[in-house]
Amino acid sequence: MDYAFFSIDQIRRISTYSIAVEYMSLSIALLMLFFMLFTRPKFNTGFILLFSGIVESIVDIILFFYLINLTDSGDVKGLTISIQVITWLVIIIFGSIMQSLSIYVTFLGHNRQRQKRYIAISSCFNQLVYLILAAILYVNGYLIEVQNNNLQIIGLIKFLTLYAILMYATALLSSYLNRRNIARFVLTNIYIFSSVGIIILLYQLFTDKTILISASYVISFTIFYVLHHSNPVDEITGCQNISSLQTDLQLLFATRRDYAYAHFTYPQLAHSVLSETRSYRIESAVAMACNYIFKNIKNVSMYRYSATDFIVVKKLPRERQKEEYDKFIATLANLQETTTSVYEELSYAKYIIMRSHENIKSIRDVKEMIAYINNYYISRSNKNELVVAEEADYKGYLLERKIIEIFEDIRENKNYKDSRIICYAQPILDVNSNKYKTAEALIRLKINGVNIPPSKFIPIAETRGYVHSLSLTMIHKVAEAINKELKGYDFDAITINISARELSDKHFAREVLTILDSYHIPYNKIRLEITESAMYEDQDVIYCNIRSLKDVGIRFYLDDYGTGYSNLDRMTDSEFSTIKFDKSIFYKAIDNKDTEEMLDAVIGLVKKRGIVTLVEGVETMSQAEFAMDKGFEHIQGYYYSRPVPIEKLVDYFDKKQ
Repeated sequence: MDYAFFSIDQIRRISTYSIAVEYMSLSIALLMLFFMLFTRPKFNTGFILLFSGIVESIVDIILFFYLINLTDSGDVKGLTISIQVITWLVIIIFGSIMQSLSIYVTFLGHNRQRQKRYIAISSCFNQLVYLILAAILYVNGYLIEVQNNNLQIIGLIKFLTLYAILMYATALLSSYLNRRNIARFVLTNIYIFSSVGIIILLYQLFTDKTILISASYVISFTIFYVLHHSNPVDEITGCQNISSLQTDLQLLFATRRDYAYAHFTYPQLAHSVLSETRSYRIESAVAMACNYIFKNIKNVSMYRYSATDFIVVKKLPRERQKEEYDKFIATLANLQETTTSVYEELSYAKYIIMRSHENIKSIRDVKEMIAYINNYYISRSNKNELVVAEEADYKGYLLERKIIEIFEDIRENKNYKDSRIICYAQPILDVNSNKYKTAEALIRLKINGVNIPPSKFIPIAETRGYVHSLSLTMIHKVAEAINKELKGYDFDAITINISARELSDKHFAREVLTILDSYHIPYNKIRLEITESAMYEDQDVIYCNIRSLKDVGIRFYLDDYGTGYSNLDRMTDSEFSTIKFDKSIFYKAIDNKDTEEMLDAVIGLVKKRGIVTLVEGVETMSQAEFAMDKGFEHIQGYYYSRPVPIEKLVDYFDKKQ
């Protein structure tokens, strides 16, 4: 180049022309380029436009510095080739920058995503008109000229400024006309930053010695990047991200503000990637739903929790909480009904609504409360469901939270002797001797002196992965009772229920034997019950564990025969010493002749294989007589005994002679 702007003398000359804002814009653009390259922004078409805009901004500002350097040099003899080339590069790149910004703003309307070709053609046409106009002005000497050996670029600055004002005004008008298809939060930011850009450019238009034109677009690129691609806000729905949700909830808890909270799910979004057309329609429908919320609920914040899930949070004013909460519910109920009836792509949705409560004290509580309601009330069917949390739900969640805390403590601290887990046992009658020789161990839970029914805590243990730690706890407690309270009594064994997942663990057999060894009890004093459904898991590992334990004297019961998984081959498998018939098939056999005949045949078959039969659920004398008539060797049920604390088995077992 004929001239450079990096020498001290040249910098001094540049300083006579106020370009501090340009340097600031260059610094910001370089910083943003760093973040775009070395962080993990949300990558989409919008990001490409912002990235190219930032790169072009850096190049354009540097080239503009070259021209500014010549405005006060005093040694410019004429418009050299380098000056003309740089001038046209500035013009072309500036036009490209404004087009990138304009296209980006246009794409913020979810209905524009499908019009990329039309927008590209319009952009090319606008750029062509811009370049033709620039060429006319350039040829006529309105953009740059040499006076008194100095380059004059006032005309160029005015031209670029007017063009930028036109582009910002066009974007502002376009966004206003398309406001129904732009998220409210995003639209507000477009209004603000377009207006700020126009104000900066108007100032530039009426000043001669200050250059700040680049500030208008660098600031816009920066703000749009921070809002939409560093992940705080989704540009289609206007929803903030999970990090924003966590920050806002923490603030609500810290300030003890009352709030309304809604979690809604559109399951169709999980499959929208299968079809671009379907994806667009679903995203558009969801965007309209989000826009409806922003429009109809004041002071509301929305968050995209996952691909299918959205969160709505509204601060409730202290003076009219009930009215605002009722309106919140009504608005969302209407939204659910409207979206699923108007948009065929959103044929159903799942809504859960709750509010601040004394039992909800943290972000984790909020998540767990939603999970609790979802688990108990929301089905997997393809239909609309809206659940509003009631007082009983908050109490139910509090109980579940306490249960989880106990189970978590047992699992993490290996607290297998936890006193809150109570071991009960139900004696089983040996029909031949008319004595109680075995019993089934049953887990119970006590919290603050209150017994919690198994129907409340067993599903929690199963869904959250606490079953294994509870099984180990039961083995410990049974082994301890055998070693202490039952040591001087004559009985065959105590049975313990085991899950399929545990038997699928190759370390399970070793864990069981280690526990029994620690209490110094014979292995044959423990028997394990396996539900028939468990045998459909990893059979190789399951049978390996069964054989390892059988080899040392531990017998296995096949539990719940007749509940839907029944298979004669598996039932008569030599690995099992006893088959336990479920009460459902037993009751049906009492009332149905065909079922009775089938039961007789099955009992006869298993006895031929040398397998012992046991029936559960016997509650009356007539049922007991029926069981004996059918030849069951062991009978279990309330008619003989309800479950009792395991130490109370001494009242049923005979003392050793």
